Amino acid sequence: MARLSLFQKLPGAEQSAQVFAVIALINYSWAILRFFYRFPSWLYYSSAGEVGVFFTYVMVVNLLESALLLAFCFLASVILPQGWFYERFVSRSVSLAVPGLGYLMYVNYNFPSAYSYPLASYTHALTVFIVIALLAILIDGIAFLRNLLEAFANRAVVFLYLIAPVSAVALLVVLFRNIF
Repeated sequence: MARLSLFQKLPGAEQSAQVFAVIALINYSWAILRFFYRFPSWLYYSSAGEVGVFFTYVMVVNLLESALLLAFCFLASVILPQGWFYERFVSRSVSLAVPGLGYLMYVNYNFPSAYSYPLASYTHALTVFIVIALLAILIDGIAFLRNLLEAFANRAVVFLYLIAPVSAVALLVVLFRNIF
């Protein structure tokens, strides 16, 4: 096994797209679900244009969140030894991202405001991170589950055909609104 330089340990475009698609699928789905949950109440005091602006900001935030999580996966690929992450980038990244995002959705659903979030839960963040990492190693060690994750990631790329143009338009709207 040849030793790779830092830039050679970055995954290819196809692998990156697969991981980004899974992350974005989860992020965008959760955000759109929460958006439409709040949508009827916004109609009482907001115009249709203002609700559209809310939606564009939701899309841009999700684009940035998804890119940040993908950057975390890139960082793990570069820092960790080649056999740990780089060689199985898609399965390891997806097996880390899915439970991690699931935990964040759980926290968001059960503690919708900062006032309802128990401060004692901050001490459990390290425990949750360790459990997610161990779960990722366990899932990746089972060939059937690894193949299932890779197949799901491969098929999730279709979702990018929908969110890429929506996110691009939303980003342009947000940039236009904040620059002009």
